[in-house]
Amino acid sequence: MQADKRPSGPSRMRAADRTSYDVDCLIVGGGHCGLSVAAALKERGIDTIILEKNAAIGDQWRERYERLHLHHITDAMHLPGVRYPKHVPRYPSRLDLADYLAGYAQIHDLDVRRNHRVERLGVDEGGMWRAVVDDGAGERVFTACHVVIAAGSTGVTPFIPAIEGRDEWDGEVRHSVEYTNADGFDDERVLIVGSGNSAVEIACDLYDHGAKPAMLIRSPNSWITREAFAIYHRLLLIGGKILTYVPFAWLFAPLVLLILDRYLKHEVRQRYGDLRSKGVIPHATPPMRRMAETAARKPPVYIDGTWGDVGTSVFDLIREGEVVVYTSEIDRLVPASNTVVFQDGSRTDFDFVLLCTGFEPIAKHYATFIDRPVLAKLGRPGVFKIGDEIDGIPGLWLSLGGLSSTRFSQQVLAERIAAKIQDRPAPRRILSGATAFFFAGIDPGAFQIKKRAIVINAIATIALVGWLAAALIG
Repeated sequence: MQADKRPSGPSRMRAADRTSYDVDCLIVGGGHCGLSVAAALKERGIDTIILEKNAAIGDQWRERYERLHLHHITDAMHLPGVRYPKHVPRYPSRLDLADYLAGYAQIHDLDVRRNHRVERLGVDEGGMWRAVVDDGAGERVFTACHVVIAAGSTGVTPFIPAIEGRDEWDGEVRHSVEYTNADGFDDERVLIVGSGNSAVEIACDLYDHGAKPAMLIRSPNSWITREAFAIYHRLLLIGGKILTYVPFAWLFAPLVLLILDRYLKHEVRQRYGDLRSKGVIPHATPPMRRMAETAARKPPVYIDGTWGDVGTSVFDLIREGEVVVYTSEIDRLVPASNTVVFQDGSRTDFDFVLLCTGFEPIAKHYATFIDRPVLAKLGRPGVFKIGDEIDGIPGLWLSLGGLSSTRFSQQVLAERIAAKIQDRPAPRRILSGATAFFFAGIDPGAFQIKKRAIVINAIATIALVGWLAAALIG
């Protein structure tokens, strides 16, 4: 692909009716990853357009259930260069985050094409990336040297397991994506299937509004509190300077994180006691290590109040018997009744079964718009290298990561894309693996040690070796 040789510049119209555009880089998705990498590319002089399917930036958060609050403190969740407004609480709501993302795009004057749903994405005969977009009024075509897919990492299509007897059951089965608030659930018996963060928060919401929630927790999980995990984010805030200016700090960083990981697990047990008899089984692997080993597919679940120490805690409800935990899978729903039969033979009546069972793999969403030849290459094992160009697919990049890691990882991603376009050397990776994960979120390869830190450590090492040699000779 000869894309990298074309100079950057303002968006170029390829048709008088403005149905075709040519840019340096297209970004599919206007969430926090897409916005942050677009801002970083703009700082580097790269012409970029974001294709966002929603009517407004942040709509993917506005459309979530009303109680939703983020699990991390605002100091750890802002994107590069723009902090949250002072009125935003310590743990932002979904609306706070949505408005923040919209403001971020406005502050950076990003070229976001809203209501632009990508229908097809592939490579044309000339080696350029070609995106066919539906904007509601017709079809538009965008071509670019490079494409960044920032269309999510956890899937879009709800995963709905098959349950025998569902169609004839007198109760109602819903997925959590259909849950907005507790209206209509007053005094209703609700079985929540799942133990992730949505399941926990919805259970508390239902209880607070007069429903009778129960939970089906099918396997051990990693449980932590927001307030304890805030320690990790504070370490992130000060860790960069310590690692840069304090010689040999890298030697102690893994130990600090190991201690913190064990503290997170211990703090839950100390605060809530042992709830194994209630059906709550902690995972044997410490939470942060488990998240690292599973590439963030198994993140910890926050079980204190919705606003940290404020609000209902699901573990308090379980400990006090207000929320009953079932541990056996659903066997079937009995037709013409409200009875749920579990695989261990027990049965209970419910009015609703609420499936907090997550989403189909993100690859299924990609398959809805990425051309088959590209998709076939993406399906190869080990092809995804976050922060790097996709192996064997020139000009294609993947942007993933949580809010706390985005301000680190997307800067590196943008620098690598800009280096390709501007025909200059890309920054090298220096640290990767589980240790880097703790500092860079789910993108361990994106973390880099600053040159200043390397120089300081090198000087300190030479000084230490010289001191030891003098001591031995003397």
